[in-house]
Amino acid sequence: MKIILITILFLSQVIAFNCQAQYEYDSIEINSIDTILPPYTEPAHHSITAFEVYYSSKVLNNQFYNSFNQIDHINFNQPLHEIGIGLSGRITTTGSSYDDSHHTFDGHLSFKTIVPVQLAINDTINSTLSSSTFSFHCGKDLYYSLSNFDLIVSGGLDLGRITLKNVDFKTMKNPFFSPVISITPRVKINRFVMSLKIDCWNDMSKASWRPTFVSKFSKEDSYSINNFRQSGMRFSIGLGYSF
Repeated sequence: MKIILITILFLSQVIAFNCQAQYEYDSIEINSIDTILPPYTEPAHHSITAFEVYYSSKVLNNQFYNSFNQIDHINFNQPLHEIGIGLSGRITTTGSSYDDSHHTFDGHLSFKTIVPVQLAINDTINSTLSSSTFSFHCGKDLYYSLSNFDLIVSGGLDLGRITLKNVDFKTMKNPFFSPVISITPRVKINRFVMSLKIDCWNDMSKASWRPTFVSKFSKEDSYSINNFRQSGMRFSIGLGYSF
C-alpha cells in the first residue's frame, strides 16, 4: 500500500513539473513572437481634400435631333458641355460604442450646369436647352498611402433635369435619375489639384417630356418632343485648391 502511495505521489510531482516547464516555454515563445512581429498598423489615409471647378463634355448613347455628341461618332466640339463646382475628400465612419472600428471612404459632391444649346425642334420650333445636375459619389482611393496622388474608383447618383424653353410654347422638362460609376485620377502640386474624372451612367427615369410646374398654368400651348434618355459618359477636367 505504501509503495502505491509513493508511486502516485512521485507521478504527481513529475506531472506538475512538466506542466510548469511547458507553461514557461510557451510564455517565452509568445514573448519572442511579440518581439519579432510588432502589431500591424494600417498606413495613414492621405486622400486629397479639395474644392474644384470643372469643365465637362458629355457623350450620349442616344441622339436628340442630331444635335449632341454621341458614342458611335465622338466629337468633343459637339454639345453637351458643362461647367460646375465640386468638393471632394475623405469620409470616415465610426462604429458603435461597443465597436471602435472605423472605415474610410472618398466622397465627391458637385453641381454642374450645361452651356445652353439652341435647338430646332421638328425643324420649326427654336428652343433653348438647359440642364442642371447634382452629383454624389462615394468610393475608395486605390493609392491612399500617397499624399500627392489619388486614383479613386467610386459609385453614386446623378440627379437633375433638362428644360426646353420657347417664348411661344410652354417650358418643357425631362427629369433624370442616374446611377453612376466613376474613376478619378488626381494630382496635387503644392496646394493646387488637377483631376480627370470619367463617369458612366444609366438614365433610369422616364424618357417623356412634360410641362414645368409654372408652365402648367400658362396660356401657351404644349408641343411634341422626341423622347430622350441621356445615358452615356462624361469626361471632366478639374482644377482646384487643396485645404
